Amino acid sequence: MPAAQAWFGFDKVQHFTFSFLFTVGSQYVLVNKADLGEGPALPVSAGISAGIGVAKELYDRRRPGGTGFSYQDLVWDAAGIAAASLLIAL
Repeated sequence: MPAAQAWFGFDKVQHFTFSFLFTVGSQYVLVNKADLGEGPALPVSAGISAGIGVAKELYDRRRPGGTGFSYQDLVWDAAGIAAASLLIAL
């Protein structure tokens, strides 16, 4: 079993930033390029971003010598998605 992970660090900033930027970017593409309305586009963007985060953690769990599955990383992914959602809702 991997050692306990810290709640703060550069890796957590990366998780927050990727989730934030992916959610905002995919929202833009869905609304402006795929003609999906503002309302339906946000849950799709957030869901895809969350799915990527979970897939990354599942990959880390199976990777030899990896950090293992991290709930802290998923929390930071969710924080990035939430911050993006707040920005989009303004």
